[in-house]
Order: sequence, then structure tokens, then C-alpha cells
Amino acid sequence: MSLILNVTSILIIDDSELDRYVAKRLLRKEFPGIELREASSGIQGLEMLRERLPDCLLIDYFLTDTDGIKVLTELNAGRAPDDHSCPTILLTGLDTEAVVAARALQSGAHDYLVKDRLTGPALVRSIGNAVETFRLRHTLRAAEARLRSSFENMPDCFSIYSAQQLDHDHRQESFHCEFMNAAASKAMLGTNADSPLTGDEIVQHCSAEIGHVVASGEPQEKTLTISSPRAAHDELKRTVIVRIWKWEAGFAILWRDITQQRLLEAKLDLAEERLEQAIDAVGAGVYELDCATDQRLYSPQTFRLLGLQIPDGLISTPAERSSRTMAPVTPDQFWERIVPEDRGKIEAVINNARRAEELVEQEGSLAAYIWRYEPDGRQLGKPAQRRRENAI
Repeated sequence: MSLILNVTSILIIDDSELDRYVAKRLLRKEFPGIELREASSGIQGLEMLRERLPDCLLIDYFLTDTDGIKVLTELNAGRAPDDHSCPTILLTGLDTEAVVAARALQSGAHDYLVKDRLTGPALVRSIGNAVETFRLRHTLRAAEARLRSSFENMPDCFSIYSAQQLDHDHRQESFHCEFMNAAASKAMLGTNADSPLTGDEIVQHCSAEIGHVVASGEPQEKTLTISSPRAAHDELKRTVIVRIWKWEAGFAILWRDITQQRLLEAKLDLAEERLEQAIDAVGAGVYELDCATDQRLYSPQTFRLLGLQIPDGLISTPAERSSRTMAPVTPDQFWERIVPEDRGKIEAVINNARRAEELVEQEGSLAAYIWRYEPDGRQLGKPAQRRRENAI
């Protein structure tokens, strides 16, 4: 049983020699071979706990020099409220059961037992409950720590807002920020127009969505396009993607400023539009290949140059081509009209592109692949020394 519960040592702190004897007799019967240690006072027990923690602690509430709850409070001093030193069971008398049990669970005990009802099966059940509760709390703390670490290190801004005030109908009236990651903290310190929006600024523009999340629990997503509050004029617009979801009684909010991304996309669209116009002006054909899907796309002018019939449904106007949409067709006829020398060049470009994609996937980047073949400086020979010839 001790192996199942992962319990190999138990410490008993009780000032009654008789009660310690009864507890030891029951434990040895239920857990053969288990290590049992005992202390007759709170001070002695605290010293033994600091010397080595047991797999489970049985401690009496009424001790000669102190009480069990004070021992637990001192043992867990400096730790988080739910971060206890070891699985603990408080032993108490029948007449104080309810009051002491409540205080015990608040002070670090994971279960309690009434001495007058102490039996072997009751001990096994209580030890199992204490050990499992302790394990689950430890697992939860570790998961929360990993979660907070992930939020802390993410490039996006992230904040958690908790309930601050409730009205008489138990409706939420306000929230306060209890956590923000490094990116959100940096946004708080921003003073120029390019600085990301702060969490409070985002909350002001998403009050309706936040109310819906808190009331229904349904996550919300919104794209904001607003003037930067730190800009001298309204010309500078910020585009921000915001995601909101319920977090306990409050909400969590994650936001990413995509202003620069949108500006780059607009510049790319403009450059492609100008390219399409240039292609139309010179009457050139366009051939595209998607290496990932092996989809081949041809512009209408390509068919005209090769003397092929344009398939039905293929776009033909410059305005349609500026949208970067070209209908896919079967490449057989296309390749038949290409000069063999040019066909080889096209295939070489296609194969190089595919190989480059494979190398990026395998190595992480083309640079990493190239650096692999960079010679070791220690293996290189010394540069040749030039002889100096005196002029005659």
C-alpha cells in the first residue's frame, strides 16, 4: 500500500505517548516496513521537519508547547498559500472538529482525522487523500508556472484583468490588471507614436467585447484601426488584432500591433500591381509555379505568345491580373511550345527552388547549410610569405 501511495516515511508529532503508540501500531499494520519517526513536542517536530521532510505528516492540534496549526504556519512561512512543504494530516478531538478542521485546511493541512475515530482504513484513506491533494497542487503550480513563463516570453502583449468590484446585483463594474508580460510592460513605458498600445488603451476600445466575454464566457476577437494616442496628428493609424477570453472572474487579453505588416502588404500589392502593368505594357507572358502544391499558373498573354487557345474562364483584363489570380491549366501544351534550351533553364530554376525549400526545412535556413561547409580556421594553412626583392 505504501508503494501505491508513494509513501515510505511518516512523521508523527503528538505530545501523548499513548496516541503516538496507537498511530504507530495502525500504520505498521497497514504499511509494513514503513519508516516511522515521532516527536513529542512542536519544537522537536519542527526541527525534524527542517532536517528531513517525510512523505506524510501526522500532527496533533493540541500540543504542550504550541498547537499543530502554528507549527504548520512556521513550517510553510515564506511559501505561497497553496505551496505546502509536505502532505499533512491534522489530528483533532471530537468537540473541536468543525472549527479546527477549517483552520487546519487554511494553514496547510490536506486532511484531518478525529482521534476517537482513528482506524487503519481511515488512516489509509486520509493519507491517500493528503498525498493526492499535495500532488495535484504541485502539478497545478508547475503548470501555472509554465503557462506564465510562456506568456512572459511571447512577443505579443498579454495581460490578465481580475474582478475588482461587484455591484449589489453581483454584476461586474470594474477590473484591474494583475499580470502583464514583458511586451505589455514595455508598451506601458512607450512614449512615441510608434509604441504599441497599452492594455488599458485596448480595454477602452473593447468594452463591449469584454462585457460579452465576462457574461457569456465566449471568447472574442476584434481588429482595431485607431489613431495612436501618442501621435501629434491623426494621420498615424494603428492596426491591432485583439483576442479576449474569460479568465476566472475576469478576462485575459492578448493583442498584436500589425501596423507595419499592413503597411508592407500595401507596398507589396502596389509593387505587384505596377509589375502587372509593366508586363501588360511590354506584352510579356507570365508563368508561375507553386512548389508546395505543384500548381502551375499562366497568364493569358503566355498563351497568345505561344499560339495556344486561351482556356475558358481564364482572366484576360489587366484589372483582373492585378489581383494576382491566374487560372491553372495543364502544362503539356505549354512545354511542347517551349524551346528545349529554355525548357531546361526553367526546370533548373524550379528544381533549385524546390531544393532550397527542402534545405530550409531540414537546416532551418540556407545560411546554416552553407556554414556547415565553412572550413575550420585551425585546419587552414598559413598564408604564403612574399619575398621582398631589393631594387637594384
